[in-house]
Amino acid sequence: MKLFLLSFFILITISCSKTYYYAYERHDTYSYCTIEHNTRKKQIIYRGYSYEYAFSGIGYVYISCEASTTNKNNLIFTSPLDIFYTREGSRIDNFKYIPGTVLFREDKFPPGSSIGYTEKHRKDTLELHLYNDSLFKVEPSLEQAHITWMPPYMVRVKKIDYSKFPKNVQHLDLKNPERTYSGKPSK
Repeated sequence: MKLFLLSFFILITISCSKTYYYAYERHDTYSYCTIEHNTRKKQIIYRGYSYEYAFSGIGYVYISCEASTTNKNNLIFTSPLDIFYTREGSRIDNFKYIPGTVLFREDKFPPGSSIGYTEKHRKDTLELHLYNDSLFKVEPSLEQAHITWMPPYMVRVKKIDYSKFPKNVQHLDLKNPERTYSGKPSK
């Protein structure tokens, strides 16, 4: 009986999900971007704030996608992407929401289009890999939010430091924007 319980405990421990965190930080561009990869849910969550987004009037960005073809060393963002974002400014009251749109029409969405991060040259560092540069222009959620930039690399961290995001958005729920979203997301 003890052997059975021990075996059961070991199997449960091995099969439990693992969450990996990665971050990109540059002080000269006021950038702090993170990726949270939950292996059990097969979900990737990107959170970011960067001077690069200010050109399109975007402040904080939260992108969630179901990751169907990922592992610890290769994360791929594929359509549909649910996006919550704030507008750039000093007074930010809530998130705006762009629901994910499934897009499989080959005439608009080139085959193999995705954004990914892969571990190539350094352990615990993921580098940006655009599988097709046109994804920023044709993926409806990214196009509507005017997102045309992702960090060039991400370094593995133990946890996300939410205090590194700007003070003007920290009163919002940065972990789960659906909680502070002013409207009801329709999924």
